[in-house]
Amino acid sequence: MEIIIYNDFINECRLKESTLIEYHLHHILPKFMGGTDDVDNLIKLSYEDHLKSHIILANCFDKNTKEYRGNIYAVKLINKWVKADISQWKVSSGMLGKTHSSIS
Repeated sequence: MEIIIYNDFINECRLKESTLIEYHLHHILPKFMGGTDDVDNLIKLSYEDHLKSHIILANCFDKNTKEYRGNIYAVKLINKWVKADISQWKVSSGMLGKTHSSIS
């Protein structure tokens, strides 16, 4: 029954896909679960929806399964990537360690 919730969530995201400016490419069936890089297995998701998708999918499985653990691990990786992107932006913008008032 939980997989229906995941599929419904993905279908809702399809309606928003064309309006996204920034997105994460998500494997609907994750590669570690046998998914492929085929176009029909990929969807553009916002950062928030990407996290939600892995949390919803993880909750379709018992906590002691590789499917649950793999999707929870994906959530941690996504968060790590996003934090890395933000820190790179701060360094490249020249703002690291400065306030707006100290730049003038």
